This record gives sequence, C-alpha cells and structure tokens, in this order.
Amino acid sequence: MPFVAGRTYKIGGFTPNISQDLEHYFTACGLIPGGSFQVTRLLEGGHIEVQTRRFTVPLPRNNLDFLTIL
Repeated sequence: MPFVAGRTYKIGGFTPNISQDLEHYFTACGLIPGGSFQVTRLLEGGHIEVQTRRFTVPLPRNNLDFLTIL
C-alpha cells in the first residue's frame, strides 16, 4: 500500500504472519487494532515517520506491511 504524507490511516489488525516481537513493539508504540496513525514524513531509505497519540516513530516501510489498514 502506498502511504501518503499527511494522511491518517486506521489499523484493522495485524497480519497472521507478524512476529511476536514486532507485534509487541507496535502495541508499545500505540499502533493497535482500532487505533489510527498519521504519516508525517516519507524518509530516505524506505522509512516512514508515523505519529500516534503518544509517539512519533520512524519505521521501515516493510514493517508497516504487517498492519491491516482499513
């Protein structure tokens, strides 16, 4: 899914093949099913800066593939 800076996305859940460590990291950052995040910037090297209610975090683009976006 192509992400656009400035747009808000709603999380539907995690994909079945997500690792337990990555799921725990997402949960700790506030990226939980039913929650939302805003893409603040598209960074070099395939990273995307996302903002939740509590955190602004740069994440590798391929990590966001483990989220189901509504």
